[in-house]
Amino acid sequence: MRKRTVRALLIAALLCASNLPSYAWLDASKSTFSAKEMDMRTNMRELLSEYITWERIFVIETLTGAPDVAAAQTRFIASQDDICRVFTLYYGDYTGSKMNDLFKQYNQLITDYATAEKNRSGKAFININKLYDKVDEIANLLSMANMNWTKKDLLDQLKQYSDFLTAEIDKQGNVPGSIDAAALDATFTASMSLADTFSGGIVQQFPAKFW
Repeated sequence: MRKRTVRALLIAALLCASNLPSYAWLDASKSTFSAKEMDMRTNMRELLSEYITWERIFVIETLTGAPDVAAAQTRFIASQDDICRVFTLYYGDYTGSKMNDLFKQYNQLITDYATAEKNRSGKAFININKLYDKVDEIANLLSMANMNWTKKDLLDQLKQYSDFLTAEIDKQGNVPGSIDAAALDATFTASMSLADTFSGGIVQQFPAKFW
């Protein structure tokens, strides 16, 4: 019962947070925004919100040994595919497929990290540099696809997200099933920053598609 309650609370909290009005990503130099641009930015935030929700549920169920962890992982992977479909739409099959492959490898490292944390080996088992190497590949791929995304900026954001996420897993590992509000907020904020970077870069590169 406690595991189901934790899961329900996480879903509710994250979905509510993703629907809060937030306009920090809007370009202050622009006086108007088209409905298509607003839809693009909102959709990207929703996709990242869903991804991090299922990622967190999967981590918690891994750490608590929940019987339906496989179902959570399946939904976690599906949310990753949804994000990568956006990149395929704008950058073609090669970039979209490559992004999906790298994203899957990244998520496998997160899976390994959570499993290691459950077994009390944590960072001694999965070196954080492995995650950094993978996000370096992702940043390189995307910066080559869109000049509005610099590799440094993408890498900094992806590393920050990884740091927050692994810190959250570490804290969950200490008390499985607990909710650390500060850790949750930090990871969620980092994911929303990434969503805004992704959508903003796409809008800048393909302005005609958003009017």
